[in-house]
Parts: sequence; structure tokens; C-alpha cells
Amino acid sequence: MAVNTNDLLFEDACFHPPPCADNAFELSQYAAQTRYPGDWEPVTEADVGAAIALAERVLAWAEGQIGNPPL
Repeated sequence: MAVNTNDLLFEDACFHPPPCADNAFELSQYAAQTRYPGDWEPVTEADVGAAIALAERVLAWAEGQIGNPPL
């Protein structure tokens, strides 16, 4: 059985990730596509909208974990 290292990191830090954290790895594909040239599938507007919504959910969860620290 494969071990998800993100699960271990969250467990060690006493965080309880939201369900969307399981899909957050999908955001990495966009970083790779913009950084490395290649024959990538085109990104549709629906893909963009889904990625933004996922990123917003992950960010909202992370901000809730750390509170609102002073700048």
C-alpha cells in the first residue's frame, strides 16, 4: 500500500486537511505546464474555473488553520 506523504505531514502537524486537499495535487500540473515547454493538452475555461475554485478552497482552509497573523 502506498503512503501519501502529505497525509503524514498533516498528521505530524496535527492538521486535519479538508477533502479538497486530496485533489490539490492537480494544481501542480499547471505549474509544470507553464514552466516546462512541451506537448501539453490545452487548458479549457472549465479547467481554469475548476482550478481556481480548488485553489480558493485550499487557501481558505490554510488561512483558517493559521488565523489572521499581522503583516
